[in-house]
Amino acid sequence: RAPRTFDPTPRSPQPLPSELQPLVAAFNHVLAQLSGAVEGERRFIADAAHELRTPLSALQAQAQVAMHAQTAAEKDAAVAKLVVVVERTVRLSEQLLDLARLNAGANAPEHTSADLGELILHVMREFEIDAQKQARAITLAIEPAPIQCNVDEIGILLRNLVDNALRHTPADARIRIGCGHDAGPGGPFVYLEVADDGPGVPEAEREAIFRRFYRAAGTDARGSGIGMSLVAGIAQLHHARIQTSEGLEGRGLGIRILFPAAESASLPGPPDRQNR
Repeated sequence: RAPRTFDPTPRSPQPLPSELQPLVAAFNHVLAQLSGAVEGERRFIADAAHELRTPLSALQAQAQVAMHAQTAAEKDAAVAKLVVVVERTVRLSEQLLDLARLNAGANAPEHTSADLGELILHVMREFEIDAQKQARAITLAIEPAPIQCNVDEIGILLRNLVDNALRHTPADARIRIGCGHDAGPGGPFVYLEVADDGPGVPEAEREAIFRRFYRAAGTDARGSGIGMSLVAGIAQLHHARIQTSEGLEGRGLGIRILFPAAESASLPGPPDRQNR
């Protein structure tokens, strides 16, 4: 017998009694939400399979080159390239898993009070060696900044912001990471800011970099196009807004995330992104 497939077609309230029509309307609403979720997962699986195909093929090709190398120098060169591809594949796999976990837990995040400055210090310990190897100068401008958050999700957000800055800046570039308190028309907020003096992103493309699998045109850095979409998704779950601007001294890219202050009694409406 052929397996049953999911049918998202709305059910007609006719010719049911008027008392049952609100129930059918509610059912159709849930059906539409489920249909959107299923379609989103299908797109994610298709995109993830496409993204993984290239590095996996490269892994196979470099392994074959290493196996057939005629000299030690040729083998060493092939293995070095193989390590680079492995690192890229591992990073992509981690981001895909983070994205899957984020989607799975989006309806029930557990928020506790945490100091954003301490979280930055913790994450930066993971990037110290990479920053030194890549000759990037990272400075911190942090102060105590309590927020209500899911600590694991904010860790993912921070790692992707820092990783993005490292990948898209040249050697000897400067990166500044900061947090603190500020206030605007909507009241007080806590901000997280990552700014660099690299090539930056054209203003017209800054909104698009937060879309899943998007890569800015003309960039030489190899990225998955997932990291910044994770940042956007986590910001949304925390009722935070994202602002983009030029980075340090009018160059590069600056990304600022505005969190509701921990002492705020209420949260703002749906987050938006705006250019400063």
